[in-house]
Amino acid sequence: LDFYENGGVFLFDEWDAGDPNVTVALNMGFSNGYLPVLNRIDNPVAKKHPDFMPIACTNTFGDGASREYVGRFQQDEAALRRWRVGVIEMDYDRKLEERLVSSKELLKVFWKLRDNVVKAGLRRNVDTGFLLDADEMIARTSWTVEKAVKVFTRGWNKEEVKKAKANEVVK
Repeated sequence: LDFYENGGVFLFDEWDAGDPNVTVALNMGFSNGYLPVLNRIDNPVAKKHPDFMPIACTNTFGDGASREYVGRFQQDEAALRRWRVGVIEMDYDRKLEERLVSSKELLKVFWKLRDNVVKAGLRRNVDTGFLLDADEMIARTSWTVEKAVKVFTRGWNKEEVKKAKANEVVK
């Protein structure tokens, strides 16, 4: 409430995973300029400061749960309309990954795997987080890049492995 009432930027991370009833109430507060604060007896209405700037990060475009993001809620048109004008799509940043991951072989293999996944239209994410974890395992244990690919694709069905050419990217 501090940013809402006093101004500032507030990031609502994982907005599409939030309880739909909460997002409805917050959306009302964004557009109407006030929020009821039921447990604040002395001042039960919060007024939106003109300098309050909400930002929401999501993993979906408001469509709801998918294979990659199971715990997501579909957003209604009223909610989507409030955010639509400021949508910025982001993808994985290879320059950042290059700076963070020490194993250049790991990067090369996983970038190829990521490209294959996209080309095949698979609903799998070849994410930076796993790259960082695999890089640490390679540095600290007997893991190889090949083992990282096997671990990463564990749980994929045979067709997904084949379409992503997961068995070929290490060669």
